[in-house]
Amino acid sequence: MFLAGFSLGGNFALRVAVRAPAAGIKIDKVIAICPVLYPPNTLRAMERGLQIYHLYFMKKWRDSLHIKRKYFPHLKGLERISGFKLISDMTDYFVSNFTDFPDMMTYLKAYAITGQSLENLKIPSIIIASSDDPIIPAKDLKNLASPDVLKIETTRFGGHCGYLKNFCLNSWVDQRMIALFQN
Repeated sequence: MFLAGFSLGGNFALRVAVRAPAAGIKIDKVIAICPVLYPPNTLRAMERGLQIYHLYFMKKWRDSLHIKRKYFPHLKGLERISGFKLISDMTDYFVSNFTDFPDMMTYLKAYAITGQSLENLKIPSIIIASSDDPIIPAKDLKNLASPDVLKIETTRFGGHCGYLKNFCLNSWVDQRMIALFQN
C-alpha cells in the first residue's frame, strides 16, 4: 500500500507513516507534496502573503462547513462561519469551541512535523517541496528530523503544489509520484 498527500494531506500522510507500524498497518512508501511542516508558519504565510491563497482557503473551508451544517443541523456554532475574515480567527473559534486544546497555538503545534516528529519514521518517505512555495516556508525544511528513510526533494520552482511543466497547466509531479512509487 502506498500513501500520498498534498499540503495538509502530505502532513497527515507523514504522521500516519510514523504511527502505522505500531498499529499494524503496512505501508510500503509515502510521498508528501508540499506538506504543511510547521502550521503556525503556514498560517502566518497564508495571512501575510498573496491574498489569493488566503481567499481560496477561506472559501474552501467555508464551503465545507456549509455542507456540514446541512448534514448536521444540530451542531451549534457553525452559523458564525460567514463572519470570519481571517483563517486564524476562524481556527481560534473552532479550537476554542469544538476541541479540547487550550488554545489555537497548542492545536497548530500538535500537528507540526518539524522537530523530532518524524524521528521514528520507519516507512520510506519522500517529501517534494518547493523553494518558492508561498504557503509552506522552505526554511522550515531544515527543522525536520532526518531518519534514513526520509528523502527530501527540493525544487527551485513549483509554488504550492503546482509543479507546472507547460502552459496547459499540466503538472510534472504526478508522473514523478508514479516513478517514485514504482521504485
